[in-house]
Amino acid sequence: MMEAIIYDFMGKPDLASAGYQDALVLLQTEVEKWPEDPRYHSALGIVYASLGHEKEALREGRKAVELFCPYPKMRPTACLLQRILL
Repeated sequence: MMEAIIYDFMGKPDLASAGYQDALVLLQTEVEKWPEDPRYHSALGIVYASLGHEKEALREGRKAVELFCPYPKMRPTACLLQRILL
């Protein structure tokens, strides 16, 4: 994913898109293996957003916030975002 972000900054959209597509496949697999890990949902949401998939990006972002929120003392910002977004 970082390679794709770098290509975005360099103004190379074709290379960025290819990198995001690669990251998409990888992250979808990781989310299937680790469905309760908010880091994968968060990263997948960023990839979806970068590819222009707004609905999927929002879904994954919300899921990431939802998974962070069980620890409100450790994740006050996540819980606040959850209340705002959901």
